[in-house]
Amino acid sequence: MQHHDGSYSGYHKCPGDTVEFVTSAVCLGSKSWKDFLHSNSVWGLVNARTDRRHRMIIGAHSIIYSTSPEADRTFLRDVLKFANVDAGDGWLIFGLPPAEVAVHPSEKNDVHELYLMCDDVEAFVVEMKKQNIDCGPVHDRGWGLLTQLTLPGGGKLGIYQPRHERPAAMSTRKTSRGKAARTTKKPVKNKAGKTPRKARRR
Repeated sequence: MQHHDGSYSGYHKCPGDTVEFVTSAVCLGSKSWKDFLHSNSVWGLVNARTDRRHRMIIGAHSIIYSTSPEADRTFLRDVLKFANVDAGDGWLIFGLPPAEVAVHPSEKNDVHELYLMCDDVEAFVVEMKKQNIDCGPVHDRGWGLLTQLTLPGGGKLGIYQPRHERPAAMSTRKTSRGKAARTTKKPVKNKAGKTPRKARRR
């Protein structure tokens, strides 16, 4: 949906797919998403080293559609051990590890995919077998070792061991002044219980 100020927001879903991403972008002054993602303005907003007061994106929310949502929620909670909150009436929302997004060339738009990553895909497949969760054969794609997991509800979910470079995780933690919070180390005291001179405040 386009707003009066030229911004866009809304849901982007691949028809027939089981994954939907909730996306929001503002002040799109370019002709395409790729131009937008490569523009100086967006990197000024999301680069981990920029002033966090100007951040507009604080996270990502992905949705897995399922004909057996309770079974798949149980899998995410009890097998993958994802932290979760109850949004009401048993509607669980799960926390995820650090995420990343990439733009791939395609002949059509509105095609989005969700993959979970692991550091040892072969060990992951073995562990899933112990849990009676079926995984397909592991394929070497160059950028990673990929398998597909069959969810209890019957849907497929991609799992891969990345071989590509990964960006640093973004931090969204703020202080009251909008600056990144820092951990202050306490001065180490000597055996006599006194603080060394170098650690004392002047």
